[in-house]
Amino acid sequence: MGTVLLLVLFSQYMRDLHLPICVYRSGGCRCGRLPFFKLFPVLSAIVFMWALCAALTAAGVFPEGSPARTDARAGLLARAPWVRVPYPFQWGWPRFTVAGVVGMLAGVVASAIESVGDYYACARQEELERILLKEKKRAFV
Repeated sequence: MGTVLLLVLFSQYMRDLHLPICVYRSGGCRCGRLPFFKLFPVLSAIVFMWALCAALTAAGVFPEGSPARTDARAGLLARAPWVRVPYPFQWGWPRFTVAGVVGMLAGVVASAIESVGDYYACARQEELERILLKEKKRAFV
């Protein structure tokens, strides 16, 4: 519940808040303002809430077995099989059905049509007067 509240707070109420940031570029340090909550509302809400739960876990606020504890599944990452070499057909032979082929074909056609629309949107953004035919063909290739 807290993560959802933070997400609403960050994305709706704090999105126009710009955080100061300094970067080093071409021999000098420049300071600017970054619209952090406009760019990363979901990530910042998750990280903030996880850090809060980690601090409360370390302080002993949550009892053993609580789902809010950050150490509840600490051994899960150690037991995970990170590197595994797949072998061909490990889940059996592939099955092709008419429904699957038609569904994939519909996805390809929709993607091609949407790409043409994206070219027009980009051209409008760049204030181009017309799009060349060879550029339109790239959407289908």
